[in-house]
Amino acid sequence: MNFVLFNVILLFSGFLAVLILSVGVMACLAPMALFAKSENPPRALVFPVMGIAAIYQVYFWGFWSAFCVAMTISYTQKPEVTWVWLYWITGFMWCTSLIGWFFHKEQQTSQSLKETRGIQTGTMLYSLVAIVAFLVFAFNPSLMLLPYGWALKPLGVAIAQPFDSVEEIPPREYVDQQYQFAFQFPADWKIEKDPPSGGAGKVRALIRHPTKPMHVIAMVGDLGTAITKRQFESNPDRELAVDRMMELSIEQLYKKTSRDIGADRMLVSEKRVQPSDTGIKFYISTSHIKGNMTMLMAGIHIVPFEKPYMVTFTMIAPVDRTATKDNETITRVFNSFHVLDEKPIK
Repeated sequence: MNFVLFNVILLFSGFLAVLILSVGVMACLAPMALFAKSENPPRALVFPVMGIAAIYQVYFWGFWSAFCVAMTISYTQKPEVTWVWLYWITGFMWCTSLIGWFFHKEQQTSQSLKETRGIQTGTMLYSLVAIVAFLVFAFNPSLMLLPYGWALKPLGVAIAQPFDSVEEIPPREYVDQQYQFAFQFPADWKIEKDPPSGGAGKVRALIRHPTKPMHVIAMVGDLGTAITKRQFESNPDRELAVDRMMELSIEQLYKKTSRDIGADRMLVSEKRVQPSDTGIKFYISTSHIKGNMTMLMAGIHIVPFEKPYMVTFTMIAPVDRTATKDNETITRVFNSFHVLDEKPIK
């Protein structure tokens, strides 16, 4: 349904675009009507008028490309959209097909070979403008804001950044009321529908970076029994019990993930207990080495007091010290995780 609506909107927008371009070009060329009967209108008028008309058309085709890109981004950010590549191909086709339609119509009205060649040259030029603009805006949508933001924002079309930073866009928040935890993630990350079961229990949320091998997973595992804060603090062997929980998590979750991704070896980089007034909480960080690539997998685990389950929140990302923005983003997502009675890590 989303794909059908996407095409219907672009089809309707194409009709409006034809009207806007036609009216605009006629307005630019209106001064030429004063010399309609003259075979040689003054060059002092012809060149400026034709120049303004050409600039208007270049600006228009840039706007049409920006609109197609913005519409594509808006729809590919929807959680239910999975075939992102199909939307991008379709958006590109709509961007260029309108020029082809204009070329076909203008060619039908041409009265000489010279005029036909002029139409072909103009079509090639404007097609190049539209294609280049589409590619530039697709990879850096923020560039649309300066020339076309005045029109795109009132239209309600999202101008987002699908490939890199999205600092200007407020993050989305996942809140699990049943198990009382929450975390934030960038607006362009994708929530996977019907995720597979995880090694630490039922997967409640699996959210991926749109283009890179980075994702976070929230899981809930049934423990069968609950423990109160008083019972835990009065247990003289509580440190040993938590250590056993960490070792069990490493065996059931981290080593399983390492096998699933085909890693050659796994290293436990860090494991530590974290202070919490709401439950038993600990942190585990591991490295999974496969050839020349190393994947980081880190997790926050918490057993809420008086609840018979454990909540596990893990992040998986490639180790790349040069990818500063990506590292900051995944760290920000990871640190935003918290149970609803606690504040996230700053």
